[in-house]
Amino acid sequence: MCERLHQASDEIRGSDCVARDLRDEAAAFLGWLEHGHMTMLGYEYLRVEHSGSAPIIVVDESASLGLLRHRNSRGVEDLRADLNIVVDLDDADLRNLRMAVRARNNTLRRGACGRVA
Repeated sequence: MCERLHQASDEIRGSDCVARDLRDEAAAFLGWLEHGHMTMLGYEYLRVEHSGSAPIIVVDESASLGLLRHRNSRGVEDLRADLNIVVDLDDADLRNLRMAVRARNNTLRRGACGRVA
């Protein structure tokens, strides 16, 4: 899971669809996680496929890790709810969001972690 954490950090740093200060903050957070502040229990890889106006969200079980490799989560439902929020965006914001998602190869990722006391 640490390898996947590194990959996610590299992808965030290499992306240009979000402001640099937000990317730096996200990458720093992932570094903080890696240095023993969280115990990674599972990772679920969600793929977003576009078909018409409604996105189709599927779990890529071959890329899921840890506990989430063997159990169902609310990941698909939660991501669907998050994507439904875009209904409230104006047309310009919605276009920007769609371009950003497509620029990321139409893939969104979701992780599950446990907190270390």
